[in-house]
Amino acid sequence: MVAATLFILLAAVQLPAAMLTTPYMSTVIRLGEVACYMHPLPDEYKLESPAFDKSPVALPCTVVALQDPKLNLAQELQSAFDVFAQADDVWSADFSENVIIQAPEDLHTLSKSQKVAAQELGITNLRLIPASLAQNKLPPGPYFVHYGRLYQAYRLYPDSAGAFMVSAVTDDDDGFRPIDAAAYGEQFPSALTVAVPSRLYYNKTETKPYAGLRLAIKDIIDVKGLKTGASSRAYTELHPVREETAETFADSEWPTGWTFLLAPIPWEALDHQLLPMPSSRCVPRWGRQAQTVSSRTALSNNRKWDTIGGFARSAAEYQVLAQALYGSAETANKTYEKPVTLICPSDYWPVQDEASQEVFETFIVRVENFLGIKRTNIHLADTWEKHRPDGVDESLSEYMHSAFAWSANRDQWLGLLKPFIDEYTEKMGKPPVLNPQIRFKVEYTPTVTKEQQVEGGRRLKVYHDWFYQHIMPPAEDGHSSSVMVLPWTTGKPDYRDTYKAGPQQFTGEGFFFYNIGPYGNCPEIIFPAGSTPYISKYTGREEQLPAALGLIGARGSDLMLADFVSKLFESTVPDWAEFE
Repeated sequence: MVAATLFILLAAVQLPAAMLTTPYMSTVIRLGEVACYMHPLPDEYKLESPAFDKSPVALPCTVVALQDPKLNLAQELQSAFDVFAQADDVWSADFSENVIIQAPEDLHTLSKSQKVAAQELGITNLRLIPASLAQNKLPPGPYFVHYGRLYQAYRLYPDSAGAFMVSAVTDDDDGFRPIDAAAYGEQFPSALTVAVPSRLYYNKTETKPYAGLRLAIKDIIDVKGLKTGASSRAYTELHPVREETAETFADSEWPTGWTFLLAPIPWEALDHQLLPMPSSRCVPRWGRQAQTVSSRTALSNNRKWDTIGGFARSAAEYQVLAQALYGSAETANKTYEKPVTLICPSDYWPVQDEASQEVFETFIVRVENFLGIKRTNIHLADTWEKHRPDGVDESLSEYMHSAFAWSANRDQWLGLLKPFIDEYTEKMGKPPVLNPQIRFKVEYTPTVTKEQQVEGGRRLKVYHDWFYQHIMPPAEDGHSSSVMVLPWTTGKPDYRDTYKAGPQQFTGEGFFFYNIGPYGNCPEIIFPAGSTPYISKYTGREEQLPAALGLIGARGSDLMLADFVSKLFESTVPDWAEFE
């Protein structure tokens, strides 16, 4: 029998004063080097088996469904174990010593030969779930049995990168609760522990196409049962646990403009560096607000600019997420024609780093071959000069230099920072402690006038009209006739221990390659196209950096762009496959 170490941490969920505090337990099991969390199931799953009822030890077990009692039991179990080991990162051979079979109604007992065959597989306890529980059929996979009650198995991972604020599990009230569990303290003493359920519990269907996806949500979006912290201790302290989960979208006349970051990168192999831009920020880059999150259930930085983006390990996985975020029943199985134009702005091509340019060129050729076309080189600044909007004398970069700063920052002050500071000061009797970058924002954002805000919006409208007429027309029925390719990395390492002279004083001024898409309300997908070598200052050896590209689609082509990139990666084998 596998030795399982049991730890129990008691905690209480913070509820409104009118409600009683509900106690709960976060129970951690250690199976060798792997830590797991025991998630309780309802009482109806209590087992009526003496072998399990009397055991005070938390036993790892596997639930298997047997459809036909005439089948070879040992072969069926071994086949199930093989599938589980291949498909799941929670199940392991440690769960195979105790097996619970969900049997057909006509199978009440196991024969002696079946039990002997099971023992030859290393199974020490083999039991049937009574047919009377058929209406409460369990998904197959790993579980724990403790005093006759079944618990789901969640594997615990250390958040060694410090990427998460809280790890949450479902509660009994259609919401979530934080998991107060610690593990791996000897190696990661200050790391949050993240719990992930077995993938075997979830079966994708037409009505549940997203079952089994593991999602991380930025802590500016309300989740029932958790606090929305906005990465701020003061903001977390000010607001109670949320009583409802954010609505996904509200109606809008504008099609979505989002940014998606693909990152099949092993975080532990990043050689103590900041993740390459934009990954170093670990958030979607802003695009023009389109279908927005409700202001009641999400923290808004700026209503005119906020939008929902995604970060996934592969293009195929993101296509599924994109359909959930931006799609509908009508778009679920929609097919799109390929773009007919591949735009390469010579303002930014070629890049200075030769190794990066070689990787980028190879990938762009792949895109050309996939589309059956050759790239179209344009120069944005020259096109602006040639087709300068009426009444405009400045260059593109000069004209757009303050457009975003004026458009966004006044609302950031009046709609977010000032109300938060005022509310906190009134409630706590003192102003909140803010980090240096936010303190800079508090000083700068109130200086933007109403007149500047209006002018910023007007300049963005001028950019829209020019961009749609001369660069990339809006999508028709969700289809973009063109895509634009942009470089996102420089080929140079950016180490974490390189300290800055002071906080980043970012106002949003300037016009850069990463403004092109958001200023045009366009979706963009960013992904590693390959890797470039460098000599690490830590190892003294050659290591690899991801070389990232961005593909921009026309306004309104969010789903089409996700579909295009997914098919692009299906049909080609890019260099970044080594990161998988």
